[in-house]
Amino acid sequence: MSVVTSAHGLQHILLIEDNSSHVRLIREALRFHSRIYLHAVSDAVQAIHFLTRREGYTDAPLPSLVILDLGLPIFSGKSLLEERRRHDFCAAPVVVVTSSAEECTNCLTLGATEFHLKPHDWRGWQRMIQQLVLTHLRIDLRA
Repeated sequence: MSVVTSAHGLQHILLIEDNSSHVRLIREALRFHSRIYLHAVSDAVQAIHFLTRREGYTDAPLPSLVILDLGLPIFSGKSLLEERRRHDFCAAPVVVVTSSAEECTNCLTLGATEFHLKPHDWRGWQRMIQQLVLTHLRIDLRA
């Protein structure tokens, strides 16, 4: 797997999540690491614009990792995976993090790299984000 790094050694994560509490939890898990920048959008339309550098996101960096919730407004995270597959606009690994395991097989078939259920507590969120960053960006947040 190839990890895309910006000229300044910064790794960019795109979080596609409409729950502001979950965005805060992930920001908190990453806040002490200066080599990671979290970009957050709240729906799939914004995500497509970010990933294709259109509509206000013309200077958006290419993310090294995408974290995707399935239950999004406008259209679902599953629909975003279908669009990505159809138009091939994002080479970064896409990790689905959602509340229901029902769509796991479908998401993996549509090209998601991994599927995780949302943790129920802060430690669970912290462990999950640490593992995702270590696996996909090769950065140990515990160091």
